Amino acid sequence: MKTIIPHLWFADNAEEAVDFYTSLFPNSRVTGRMLCGESAANVTGLPEGSVLAIYFDLNGQPFVAFNAGTAVTFNDAVSFMVLCESQDEMDGYYEKLSADREAEMCGWVKDKYGLSWQLGSDEIETLVRTGEPQKVERMFAAMITMKRLDIAALKRAYAGI
Repeated sequence: MKTIIPHLWFADNAEEAVDFYTSLFPNSRVTGRMLCGESAANVTGLPEGSVLAIYFDLNGQPFVAFNAGTAVTFNDAVSFMVLCESQDEMDGYYEKLSADREAEMCGWVKDKYGLSWQLGSDEIETLVRTGEPQKVERMFAAMITMKRLDIAALKRAYAGI
């Protein structure tokens, strides 16, 4: 197997979403497009010649966005985690990605297209995976009270301060 590529289903605004996502993340670009032919138009209701699929990379990770109608919508069962190097970087992604402040919880946000994202820290993620269980539990207890993650507060909780 060469790779696994996330495939995102949009009603009819995949191009707009891809433009938005590729503008946010470094090392991101559109890599190709597939136009809607007669058979796809019959299934999706999109006009022939419109964009059916857009192939793109976000920070080097390949994705496909598909204009396929309203039969399926995003839900919170799938999200994409963005591991940030600093609080400032994470705060910037909160501002750019979060379209519903009420939906924010434990670093999770929902964007204007309904796609869920988890905003986190490389350092905190490493502690979660490899840290001492009782310290991780303290940190997790602090994390579940936060809407937007506070890296310094999570590190203090881990340390028991």
